[in-house]
Amino acid sequence: MATICIDPGHGGNDPGAVGNGIKEKDYTLKISQYQAKRLREHGFKVVMTRTADTTLSNSTRTARVKNSGAKICVSNHVNAASPSANGVETIHSIYSNGKLANMILDELVKEGFKRRRAFSKKGKSGRDYYFMHRQTGSVETVIVEHGFITNAGDVQKLKNNWEKFAEADVKAICKYMGVKYIPEKNPTAPTQNSKGLYKVQVGAFSNKSNADKLAQELKKKGYSTYIVRE
Repeated sequence: MATICIDPGHGGNDPGAVGNGIKEKDYTLKISQYQAKRLREHGFKVVMTRTADTTLSNSTRTARVKNSGAKICVSNHVNAASPSANGVETIHSIYSNGKLANMILDELVKEGFKRRRAFSKKGKSGRDYYFMHRQTGSVETVIVEHGFITNAGDVQKLKNNWEKFAEADVKAICKYMGVKYIPEKNPTAPTQNSKGLYKVQVGAFSNKSNADKLAQELKKKGYSTYIVRE
């Protein structure tokens, strides 16, 4: 089976972005550890650039990717910008067709993130702008920005549903690699506030297609949704 490299962005002395009570490095590690576990369950060999809260230089990180023997690498991050910016982005090399980046984007949007874009960026030298693309050799590397740490809504989604988002990444990777995706047997229920949650039902339909349509519309607006048959 093919090797997949998973890169938890930042770590150790580098917290990455910080906002709304969380640090980027903590969530990139949790997401990455979950991805690694699930990918191994699908038969992949997985190499991680870090498995704990450790500091990595750019050169050490990219060398671990380059020497991993992997076909692809997913580098996990959480974005930062103005408080109004929200949604998911994926970034691929200028030499890639962007297929994997778009597949990951699609799956994350299905789980409730706003779609921003899948894109590549060229530096002034004409090479890739991002070092994770420039310095990882033949390994196809996709940077995944799981929402914005500077946006309160995205952070709440990440806190409650980070495992669902990590699972979405796994699903996209399996599809891209041509491996049958096996759903998680016992998915963890979303974390609830200790004071409880107020839930709102917005529709009831006898036709499932109508329920699916409304659910998709709500997801596009940033609401977490699920369908229950009674």
